[in-house]
Amino acid sequence: MKDSELRASGPPDTFDNTMLANYLCPRQLYFFLRRIEPEVKLAYFTFGRAFGQGINQWHETQDSMMSQEEREFLSQEEATRIWQKENPREKNNDNFNNLTHMISSYCSLYSQPEAWKMISAEVGFRLPIPETEIYYAGSLDAYIEWPGYGLLLREDKTTASYITESFITQWSHASQVTGYIWALEQTLGEMPFGALMNIASKRPRKDEILRFSRNLETRSKDQIDRFMTETISITDSIRGQWNKNSWFWPKLGERNPMMCAGGIGRSPCTYRNICILDTEPWELDGHEYSLHGLVENPHPWEPWEREGKDD
Repeated sequence: MKDSELRASGPPDTFDNTMLANYLCPRQLYFFLRRIEPEVKLAYFTFGRAFGQGINQWHETQDSMMSQEEREFLSQEEATRIWQKENPREKNNDNFNNLTHMISSYCSLYSQPEAWKMISAEVGFRLPIPETEIYYAGSLDAYIEWPGYGLLLREDKTTASYITESFITQWSHASQVTGYIWALEQTLGEMPFGALMNIASKRPRKDEILRFSRNLETRSKDQIDRFMTETISITDSIRGQWNKNSWFWPKLGERNPMMCAGGIGRSPCTYRNICILDTEPWELDGHEYSLHGLVENPHPWEPWEREGKDD
């Protein structure tokens, strides 16, 4: 999308956690809204999707008459389908062999019937925020029925690092999880118990059990209310970019250089090489200039439209 097209399209009326998180650096959100992305598929995105869809197959067939071998075969087949379709450039532990090994280990570790049952996977949502004209949206990895807890989210996370206490603790502060719990509350009409965080590490370990972890995340009514108040405030700021006298998206990420260059456990910003140009990107509209390995995706950002398989 060209800059002129972004301006003409007007402010968005639908927001998800990815958009709101990108606004921590307005310049980053600007490039994101223009749908500028890497020309070559990033392996860690594909890895996460393929792993999640693979284990969905495992859980969806729990009550079938299939053997464990047959269930694992379907899991591997689905993960392979996604990997081959996207054909990402392998990097470090984000590789096909590690993916299939992790799924095999997961199926072995969680071979016994779960206490919960899968209800649906890859559930997109777009819900109106009360007393506003905007929507909050997203796509749940799955939601499950767990006797004694009721309906919960299941959120799958893969990490390139070891599973540490700090990695697990971060989900108590994750706006993504809070937003998903809010969405389920809006749908059910009552507060759900929370979310089952289903975590897997891509880093090999002598003891395979250490590559996996699960914990339950809950939110209080006050936490949910505060989340939505802050969400509305951020969306107001984003939409306000179209109402200003000047069209300007500042590089606030440079106040914390790790957002630009990356650091421990953090990748460099996707837009780093085009962000450092001396000329503002909106001043280059209509001119030929290098996107440094990035391309303009013609499709809108609407992951909440997904339903079922990640096609």
